[in-house]
Order: sequence, then C-alpha cells, then structure tokens
Amino acid sequence: MDSNKPTIASLLGADAFAPLRHESASKQLTVLLDQQPSVTIPDKIEDDTYLRLRDQLAKSSTLAAMAGDSRLENYVNQWTELQKRYGRQIIDGVTAGLKKQKEDLELYDQELREGEAERRRYEVLGNKKFLELTNEEIQELQTLKKKVLDLDKTAKDREETYRAVQGVSSVEQTLTALIQSGH
Repeated sequence: MDSNKPTIASLLGADAFAPLRHESASKQLTVLLDQQPSVTIPDKIEDDTYLRLRDQLAKSSTLAAMAGDSRLENYVNQWTELQKRYGRQIIDGVTAGLKKQKEDLELYDQELREGEAERRRYEVLGNKKFLELTNEEIQELQTLKKKVLDLDKTAKDREETYRAVQGVSSVEQTLTALIQSGH
C-alpha cells in the first residue's frame, strides 16, 4: 500500500479519535463489534433488505473505525459491494421499464400511422359544407370524428411516454456511469 495514500480510517475521520481511545474503550468497542450480526449480501436485494444491510454495515464500520479494528476495510468493501449490487439491480429495473415504454412508443407510432388515412378523410369531409354531405358521409364523419379524437389521445399519450423515455434514459445513463466508475 502506498504510504502517502490515506487509510480508510483516515478518510472516515476515525484516526482523529485514536488519541482519545484507550485500551479498555477499544476492548469494549471490539466486544460491541463482535456482537454485530455478520452481513451476507444476497443476489436479489429487496428495498428493506438494502436499508437494513446498509445500516448494519454503517454500524459495524463505525465501531471498527472507533476501535481501530482491522475489520474496517472489510466492512467498507462490503458496503461498496452492496451499493454496486443494489445500483445494478435498480438499473436493471429501470432498463426493463424503459424497454416497455419504448415498445409502447412503437405501438403508438404504428396506431398513428395507420390512422393517417382516416384523419385525412375526416379533414376532407369536415371541409365540406354540411348541406353538401350525403347521409352516408354524415355518418362516416361522425364515426371518423370519434376515431380522430382517439388518435389525438394516442398522440398525447405518445408525447408523454416519449418525454418519460427521454428522462428515464438520462437517469439510466447516469446510474450506469456511476456504477462503472466505481463510486
């Protein structure tokens, strides 16, 4: 290890307590540390499990740092691994949701493309004077009006989904970059 590189205890500020720590305090802190449950990080991490493990590792790290115990580095490594796994799991969930939203976008686009002819026909009939329309054209105009209103709703839903996809894509990229950088 590079002698100029600060230790984990230094980075956490625990070395500041070293002059105040006497042997009996270290022993008491070590006893408390020994009583802490061991942490095993599961493959699938539920939200409540993540919070519980994060808190447990924070307690154990604090006790190890205060006691000057060599297990500190192990706890910090476990905490880092917990963050990485949970972060990857969140990214996987975001990616799955993003995939679904992209599929929805494709369906919206298809529906809008297929409705273009009906929209054009509605515009043609709508531009005619009412007295020039036949009974069949009036019925067709009413039917087309409902379809065009549905297409307008689809276009609105598509735009909202598109904005959501853009926002989620940005979050996914940021989370992925953080995980890959090791922070």
